Amino acid sequence: GSLAGAAAAAFTTPLDVVKTRQQLAAGSGAAAEGVLSVVRSEGAAALFAGVVPRVARVAPANAIMISTYELGKRTLAPLRELAQSRAEECADDWHCPICTVNGR
Repeated sequence: GSLAGAAAAAFTTPLDVVKTRQQLAAGSGAAAEGVLSVVRSEGAAALFAGVVPRVARVAPANAIMISTYELGKRTLAPLRELAQSRAEECADDWHCPICTVNGR
């Protein structure tokens, strides 16, 4: 999770730099024009301004998010299986009040 988040943050940093510069300049030009403008005036390295802090913020957040999702999925899987088995029992059992009300 952290590697994917870091790669995505690094890859999209130039777009974020151009977006921020356009917002500060109150301009609404095309993104390609913004990239060319930054490269012409400050060089290609300027497109990656702030990449280290951005990656440092995004990588741990993605690691926590993916880890929490996977842990939750593993923790709740037995409950899902139990619910599915109970639903199948209910569908087969005509004594189930819910099934009787639903007309099964």
